[in-house]
Amino acid sequence: YIYGCTAYLINIIIGPYTPNTYHKAFLDNYKKYGKIWKETTCGFTRVHLCDPDYVQFMFSNEGKSPLTPPLLEGTKLYRQHRDLSPGLGNL
Repeated sequence: YIYGCTAYLINIIIGPYTPNTYHKAFLDNYKKYGKIWKETTCGFTRVHLCDPDYVQFMFSNEGKSPLTPPLLEGTKLYRQHRDLSPGLGNL
């Protein structure tokens, strides 16, 4: 998994996205895949939802103790750089 994580972070640093333009990765994926897509990085698979109805459906089926995984390192760095909240998964 370390190799996958390293390759992913290197792509953010020297690839088309930086911590300052990380949000553009989500916009590009939205344009390419639509309102829902799956991404596996660093050995973890995530499903990204870009439709309020999808999000409402997911939250309504999670139960009393939903799982909130930590952010990807790139997102965490972006939030730190912009002085934003770390998010629920990183508190």
